[in-house]
Amino acid sequence: MQGAILNKKHCATCAHIYRRVRLEHTTQAIISYIGVVVLLSVAASGIYLFSPVKHIKQLHTPTRYFMGYYTCTALAFVIFSAAFPNPNLLSIIVTNSFFALSFYFLKYGFASRKNPDYKPLYKDPIVYTNLFVLAIIMAGPLYAIYDSVLLRTALITFNCAIISLTTLKHIARVDGQRDSSENLAYFSICVGIALSAVMFLTLVIYSDAFTYLSVLVVAQSVLNILLLGSTLSLFLSDLSAMYYQESITDELTGLYNRRFFLRRASQETNASFRYKFPVSIILCDIDNFKKVNDNYGHLVGDHVLQAFSKLLKKCTRESDVLARFGGEEFIIMLPQTDKNGAYVLAERMRQETEALSVGESKKAQDVKFTASFGVTTCTSNNSIEQNIHLVDEALYSAKESGKNRVIITEAQETNLDDSL
Repeated sequence: MQGAILNKKHCATCAHIYRRVRLEHTTQAIISYIGVVVLLSVAASGIYLFSPVKHIKQLHTPTRYFMGYYTCTALAFVIFSAAFPNPNLLSIIVTNSFFALSFYFLKYGFASRKNPDYKPLYKDPIVYTNLFVLAIIMAGPLYAIYDSVLLRTALITFNCAIISLTTLKHIARVDGQRDSSENLAYFSICVGIALSAVMFLTLVIYSDAFTYLSVLVVAQSVLNILLLGSTLSLFLSDLSAMYYQESITDELTGLYNRRFFLRRASQETNASFRYKFPVSIILCDIDNFKKVNDNYGHLVGDHVLQAFSKLLKKCTRESDVLARFGGEEFIIMLPQTDKNGAYVLAERMRQETEALSVGESKKAQDVKFTASFGVTTCTSNNSIEQNIHLVDEALYSAKESGKNRVIITEAQETNLDDSL
């Protein structure tokens, strides 16, 4: 009888030891899994910290926000693991606040990339309100009144999913026109939302902390990798577009350069001949520009060029191709425009240039200047270079006949080699 009692006590002790060992192993496994997420987040944050992308002015702010996302994620998991398996109220509030804040950093990363003037995160009252309400609910109804891990998890999961949904509209720089890298980022955010639903369903179905945390760690690891790849892809695409834009743009005026104009103009003239619509060219040159530089200095000369380019841009349509052709010379290709329409536009530009004045400061003397314009229409048998030669002859005639005027040269078939 005593043996039976001893055996029962022995079995109970063994069971207790087994449960304790199992709990310890489970805790160690969970902390190890969390360590993987923390290392991934720290590594991703380090990539952004030391990435040369952050030195690009246009990408500096988005880079800091994305780094903030990974930093907040790492801190949230570190605080969670430090208090596991018996979290106190402070650790619960801080952990969930960091989780919510990490998704706000992600949202603002995309928003600042889309619009560099987007308000900074620290000035957004919605963020502070959201974190405050979360803290109140976590401390009150879901801890002091009814301590429910399930409801707390559901709340923070739903909260982060809502922030992710509001992030989607900021991914594409041009609304409704996502490129391949933006599609990848959009897909990553959608995967994150789907994983939030999976994590919540796991907790509801299994009601087991180990199973839920295992799914959480896997989901967070997948999301971190997807977001790192998609955001770096975004920056690579942005850099590529930035360098391409610089290669086709004149640095001083912001207009297209000569190389881009020749390529684009050739395409436009080919299309005009195929679809039978007129194309005209205006070539203009600032009169006596050397005297402006000599009398007022090159800085004022640059201001004159910038003012003149803004005037030309204001007068042209989006479909027109406006470029700085060289020095103080500018060229405009006008699709769907005959010589009469081109002449009217050139005359308007001439008059507005004559009325324009440029001053470096209020004390500086205003600089007045004029410009001469040549106009021609393109012909089917001439290359773009030959058509440009025709409009250059018109500009030369305007210069020779007194400047500050518009001269049209009639469209004609020519041979550039012969004319040279």
